[in-house]
Amino acid sequence: MILIGAAQAQVAGPLPDVPDVSFWQVLLDNPSFLVMDLVPVVILVAVLLVVRRRYARFFGIQREALDHRKAADAQALAQSQSTEQVIARQYGAVNAHNQQVAARAEEALRISNETLAQINAMNQTLARIADRLDRVTGPTA
Repeated sequence: MILIGAAQAQVAGPLPDVPDVSFWQVLLDNPSFLVMDLVPVVILVAVLLVVRRRYARFFGIQREALDHRKAADAQALAQSQSTEQVIARQYGAVNAHNQQVAARAEEALRISNETLAQINAMNQTLARIADRLDRVTGPTA
């Protein structure tokens, strides 16, 4: 217990004086400390500059490729839209022509049906005339 009390007394005593040393004094006082601290920093900065330069070139190339792809996609879209418009106009023209052909075919069919009806009526008339002639003249065989 006595040792514990003595340790407490030492802790409770006045603090030793802290030397007034600046950062620059420590840095410039010992050249090996300066070299050991600055060399890794210089190497790190050099590596960062090299990496930044290489990746800046790489990302520049990537950006140019992306811009080129965007431009090519926009051009392809424009061509696709113009092709779509041409096809739509052609379909419109073909459909109009087909409608005209269908209308003409319907008119031809109507005329053909009228002609067929007239031919049938004429055949019936001729058949009646032939019947009358056969009855008047009698069978000639």
